[in-house]
Amino acid sequence: MSRVKILFLQSTTIVIYSAIIGLIFNWTSFNSLPLIAAKYIPLKDDPRIIALEDARKLFDEAGSVFIDARKQHDYANSHIPGALNFYAEEFGTEEEKSITELFPFDTVIIAYCDGGECELSRRLAERLGEMGYTKARILVAGWDGWKKAGYPIER
Repeated sequence: MSRVKILFLQSTTIVIYSAIIGLIFNWTSFNSLPLIAAKYIPLKDDPRIIALEDARKLFDEAGSVFIDARKQHDYANSHIPGALNFYAEEFGTEEEKSITELFPFDTVIIAYCDGGECELSRRLAERLGEMGYTKARILVAGWDGWKKAGYPIER
């Protein structure tokens, strides 16, 4: 067998083994990536979006839960009063367990991040929906919109 064929077979074998190991790692990983991408809905068209004014009404009624999806240091700097902090990129089983122990599945949960193009609130709302929270909402205006509207903040 020629040297080129041997190198080709070895390279192909390495690629196949690497792909298999990668798939196994992804399958067993807590934060696995989907192998088939879900249809992407532009954020502006997402039915879970809640308007800033509607979020404020729910805040005043005190029957809903606000979750800050930003990093802990952003939350510590300032946030919506009474909001919990679960960074969307690190949202895992411990956080899921604490939420399910605290709130029934019919609770209105409003996730927010910085606002604008920030996707953290959407990711968190998607995960909450997968857990069974059918009233998970996304505050697209986010923290920036809340602050600019002059609504209450906590430092």
